[in-house]
Amino acid sequence: MRTAYAVAFSGGRFLMVYNERRGGWEMPGGHVEEGETSAQAAAREFEEESGYRIEVLEVRDIGSCDVCAAVVAEKTGGPCEMRSEFFTELPSPLSFGREEYEDTVPWARSVVESKTVIIAPNDGASMEEAPEELVLEETEQKEDPQTEEPRTEAPVEEAGKEEVQEACDIDGIRKDVEALDGKIDALADDVHKLGSILSDRMMSRDVLAQFDKTMKGELSDVKSSSIRSLLVKIANVRENAASLADKMRSEKEAVTADDAIDAIENFGDMLEEILLVNGAVRFRDEAGAPYDYPTHNKTKLVDTDDPALNKMIAEVMSSGYVLDGKVLLPEKVRVYRYVGESGKE
Repeated sequence: MRTAYAVAFSGGRFLMVYNERRGGWEMPGGHVEEGETSAQAAAREFEEESGYRIEVLEVRDIGSCDVCAAVVAEKTGGPCEMRSEFFTELPSPLSFGREEYEDTVPWARSVVESKTVIIAPNDGASMEEAPEELVLEETEQKEDPQTEEPRTEAPVEEAGKEEVQEACDIDGIRKDVEALDGKIDALADDVHKLGSILSDRMMSRDVLAQFDKTMKGELSDVKSSSIRSLLVKIANVRENAASLADKMRSEKEAVTADDAIDAIENFGDMLEEILLVNGAVRFRDEAGAPYDYPTHNKTKLVDTDDPALNKMIAEVMSSGYVLDGKVLLPEKVRVYRYVGESGKE
């Protein structure tokens, strides 16, 4: 089943959600349900997980899934599945490999910048505040209160007024960027001077020991992140192999298909052994168990007129895996959705 996620920007920052089960940050997204486009699925999953609505500007197929470049429209105020935050750079730790995001985030940023004018957020703005409008803001002319004189407004053609206003706004943004560049350069010089002053103190054994401890911790985080990314891929391959074997078993027309089935099952067993050796544990719930996100990943909703079955598992499509007490790969399930008496045909 196809998956899609969105890289959505607001004020030059992109939104990510923190997945407690996977123990890392990720872009909101999920499976494309029957009858949905990738853009619709990404927007739906984005709102469910973060509580923000988005406007998708462009969709890109990267092979493993579809990525949507989008802008954040508004915060719904309703419940959401995960904690969200806006970033200017990729945070740590990530739920998945960093390489893919290092490609898709710049791509999405270029799409958004080509189709909108991004207004930088105020320094004092909270990350949790609703996103600012992605429009050109009007600049106000500063006047000296001592020399202010009454004015009469001359009529201006609307089209000409908009062109003059747009030019003024772009000039203001350019000046702000140049001023910010100057501040960054000055800060870099100060840091370099500070490093020179403290260079002799860096030979302290205590300082070196703390530095060594910090670097080992960083390397451990990188190693853990790489292993988790690899195991996610292995888990997916193993489940795809198991699904293919089941399909061949049910549709085989000749005895020779048994050889292919055995080969695929053996391949799946080898992959599962790799998962188990690295600490991953396979799990599979029964139909009728409660749906629990993110332990389960719903692939389809099944309508029912029985309220007792609402949000219960209708069918388990594939197993899930747990690593270090956190969900490595969610279990794919179909979930009942109560539609009431009106849902009867």
